[in-house]
Amino acid sequence: MSLLRVDNFSVEFPSLYGDVRVVDNFSIQMGVGEIHGLVGESGSGKSLAVLGMLDLLDSSEAKTRVDHLSLNDKDLLRCSSVERRRWLAKHASIIFQDAHSSLNPAFTIGAQLDEVIRTHHEIGKAERKERAAELLHQVGIHNIAPTLKSYPHQFSGSMHQRIIIALALACEPALLIADEPTTGQDVTVQAQILELLFELNASRGMGLLLVTHDIALLNEHFNNITVMYCGQVAESGPAAAVLNRPHHPYTQALLDSLPNLHHRSRRMWSLRGATPSMLHLPVGCYFGPRCPRAERECVNVVALNTETDHHYRCLFPLHVEEQE
Repeated sequence: MSLLRVDNFSVEFPSLYGDVRVVDNFSIQMGVGEIHGLVGESGSGKSLAVLGMLDLLDSSEAKTRVDHLSLNDKDLLRCSSVERRRWLAKHASIIFQDAHSSLNPAFTIGAQLDEVIRTHHEIGKAERKERAAELLHQVGIHNIAPTLKSYPHQFSGSMHQRIIIALALACEPALLIADEPTTGQDVTVQAQILELLFELNASRGMGLLLVTHDIALLNEHFNNITVMYCGQVAESGPAAAVLNRPHHPYTQALLDSLPNLHHRSRRMWSLRGATPSMLHLPVGCYFGPRCPRAERECVNVVALNTETDHHYRCLFPLHVEEQE
């Protein structure tokens, strides 16, 4: 059963050089209860793609186009903008990158939870307070009464993240999107936050879309992975295939750049060159100037190969011969 389906979603912003396409025909499909990883370096368009499909971009600046957008079996392109936003707010929730700035410093945690619960559920004050306590407990906060009475500045970064997750769960979403939920956290806290998200996915049966720049975070918990580069989907498919037999050289480069504790004598590998500006993208394949497998044909426009469930945007893919 399909939970989320987005086909050919694009975002453009005006500039002195004309409209700049920062998300180019982005597509993603998720099933109910699926864990999907969306990975790419900073500036690849991951967050803009997510914000755009949730209708959270400023329409006075951003120009968006999409061929298909559905969530929880509802075709959102057949709805009015008001109905679409209501449906998205009810069935999808997002954890933004900066947990600290996502909380209002002028209100207690209890007041902020109460506001979200009151918005989505027609229940009395006593029930809302009970619901708030239950949400905090679900995200691993057990000192509940003092937490509800406290202000954001009284907590650490890891507590901010747990509180934000509790707020995101208040609407009982079918899809939870976590945008860089571990940024700025130490390794131990990163592992705790990810484990919490996986537990919530399992206990609630909700879909989880994890957006990250760190491919090292993607592991056996993930069903599918999408890799973005310069606003485009470079590769997408089952997690095991993408991580173990990537077809796109960029995905392979991300994996090669990871530290390997089993081969300490090996030099750290880095990808040559720098990510091009979205204002001056290369002709043909955007990864071409940095690609170790680039050939003359790569100056042509490269379409996404969708012949199997493992999609890739490359004329000279890796590991394809092994599967044939």
